[in-house]
Order: sequence, then C-alpha cells, then structure tokens
Amino acid sequence: MMRAVPLSGDWTLVDAFAAQICSRALRHSKPAPEIFLLAAAELRVAPAYWIVAEDAPVGIRAARAGGMTAIGIARLGDADGLRAAGAERVVASFDEIRIDDLAPPSSSGDAA
Repeated sequence: MMRAVPLSGDWTLVDAFAAQICSRALRHSKPAPEIFLLAAAELRVAPAYWIVAEDAPVGIRAARAGGMTAIGIARLGDADGLRAAGAERVVASFDEIRIDDLAPPSSSGDAA
C-alpha cells in the first residue's frame, strides 16, 4: 500500500502523485484503456501526450487503445510479446530510457 511507504516526515508515496486511480473503481480492466483514460482526464492531459511504461502485453494493448505511446519493459525476456502487442519501444529496464528518445520527431523533416 502506497500510504505505508514513508518518504519524508509525514509524506508517503501516495502524496507524491497528483492523481490516484484505483482499478477497483473501473468497469473494464485491461486491455480496455479505461484506467489510462481516467488518469489522463484526472490530470487534464490529452492521451496523445502520454507515455505508458508497461511490463505486460495486456497493458501495452490498453495504452495503445487509449491513443497513448507505449514502452514495454521486458523484465522476463518477453520482448517479442510486448512488441507484438504494439509497444513502440522495448527495453529491459527503465535505465535504458532517455528523455531524448521520447521526444516527438523533428517537424523540420531532418532525418535523425
């Protein structure tokens, strides 16, 4: 439980997030995008601006169904399944993700 993870003083992990979405409140579970779309609405950020990191093909499919970019985290040697589900990029760990890799392509037409 996030409330049980202390950060500093009276702050807990749950206090570090601007929105908390509980899957128990949802009508549809993944691969439906409801959990991601609810979070996007709560934070008032359009789905096209979201990057979802998921370690399961069902989560990748949910992110893509919601119009979001999906990065697969292949912790269990399941990179092929994450790619097949629609992940735009697959990495073994968050350490492999660079902010520059997540930026949209240049609109100038230059090839990278």
